[in-house]
Amino acid sequence: MSTTDNPTPPLLAAIIVNRNKKDYLLRAIECAMNSGYEPLEITVVDDCSTDGSPDAVRERFPQVHVVEETTHAGATRVRNVGIDHVLQRAAPKYFLFLDNDAFAARGAIGELVKAAEQDASVGIVVPKAFRSFESRVLYSAGDVRVNLFTGTFKDVGAGEPDRGQYDTPKSIGCCAAFAMLVRTEMLERIGLFDEAFYPYGWEDIDFALRTVRAGYRILYAPTAEVEHLGGKTGRGAVAAYEQSKAKNLVVLMRKHAAPWHWAVFLTVLPLRALKLFAAQLLRGEGKLCLAQIKGMVSIVMPGRRSKR
Repeated sequence: MSTTDNPTPPLLAAIIVNRNKKDYLLRAIECAMNSGYEPLEITVVDDCSTDGSPDAVRERFPQVHVVEETTHAGATRVRNVGIDHVLQRAAPKYFLFLDNDAFAARGAIGELVKAAEQDASVGIVVPKAFRSFESRVLYSAGDVRVNLFTGTFKDVGAGEPDRGQYDTPKSIGCCAAFAMLVRTEMLERIGLFDEAFYPYGWEDIDFALRTVRAGYRILYAPTAEVEHLGGKTGRGAVAAYEQSKAKNLVVLMRKHAAPWHWAVFLTVLPLRALKLFAAQLLRGEGKLCLAQIKGMVSIVMPGRRSKR
């Protein structure tokens, strides 16, 4: 989307969250800046990195705003810090939330904005995402299928070669936040990301479900393409991350599940857990099993929640 397409394109504020991934972060900034959309301002919110990320950004991209959290805040909190920081100095029509390992293709940001501009009922727009541009293997075709009966989530298209099978723009029911355009007006109506999902996991699913509940649409725009390196099958070999996601699944269920969802969920949970733990033990990932069991304590003891 160039200025010749629209004489007064709306201001867009990109927020990139980071923790100890300096090289990815620098590439993500460069890709966003080279995407071709103007007016664009970029804010990096750094979550207590120890790899010199903030200084590297200041040195290479002095025009980028850098906000540093001095204690580990988690993904939800750093996004909210970024929003507050932007709104103190500007009034963007849209926010673009990017993970530090999400790299926008040329023209992608403009395509997201163009899709949002077509209809004021669109609260979120998400792109087509690849595990790598070179492989053309899909990471996501926008939609996340949510099953509250089983507590499972499926990225539509994940792992499939891109053959054009997901080239039709459409409204979807849910989405992830690794590359997500959000209408500021909608954000002000439904509120920020819920910090009950500290430090990692499912805050984006909650945000998307609240978007639809408020009467806004989530739109998949396949002409916008990004490369996303994170979120492989198994969602990482970091025990703290797995424990947090297990705990926050309970938070998500409490907010969105009906009694009939809970009845099925609690019935199938032990079987799912045994299957998952057996597979992890066979791979020698005993620490992940322990972490997930600790997180699932929130199900056995519902009043017990992690605190910051």
